[in-house]
Amino acid sequence: KSVRTLVMDAVSPQLYVRYATTETGALAMTSPDDEPSDDLCGIPLPGVVVQILNLDDQPCGSNEVGVLRVKADGMADAYLHPEPFSGKGWHEGWFYPGDLGWMDERGRLHVQGRADDVINLNGIKIAPDEIEAALAAEAGVRCAAAFGLPSAVHGQLPVAVLEADDAQAISLDALLAKMRERLGVRAPRKLKVVAAIPRSPQGKILRRDLPALWREMDKYGQ
Repeated sequence: KSVRTLVMDAVSPQLYVRYATTETGALAMTSPDDEPSDDLCGIPLPGVVVQILNLDDQPCGSNEVGVLRVKADGMADAYLHPEPFSGKGWHEGWFYPGDLGWMDERGRLHVQGRADDVINLNGIKIAPDEIEAALAAEAGVRCAAAFGLPSAVHGQLPVAVLEADDAQAISLDALLAKMRERLGVRAPRKLKVVAAIPRSPQGKILRRDLPALWREMDKYGQ
């Protein structure tokens, strides 16, 4: 089940989810009538303009993943101590929150993770969320966290760690085969089971801690 479904089942079906940044305020919001998809953020709010750009800075079509940029009434226009534009911040009047996303045919925004978390496999851009959702949909997998493992040949290799209901009962080889069937070239090349995925107090995956965790497990042959 998605996180939103779990919250609606355990707390209340009257769940509204807001997508916002400190720099802009609220940008979009879902209502209880929307399907409980974890990446759905809803239709942009009045006074908000959202664009999705590809790697050539051209607008993306519907259902095409790209980099978000936004304009919103009353948003800030600079940081107190600005840094050179590097993917997050203001550029030509737009604010770039550093997120990846896409717009569906109904004009609803979907956010698919951080742009700097994207895995670069031989020039193929892979969003960790895509791998994590596919793994979490499998029986016995509680949750997963994907990242790029440095590779001298391929740039980065997609790998993932996961929490399992029963670590002894789960077959990583079978899971890898299912991921190859479902995701093709975007599938993780290796998987490891961990007791707990590192998270912040707010519950967000500490993706920067994953490579060190992976190396530590390798050191002990796990």
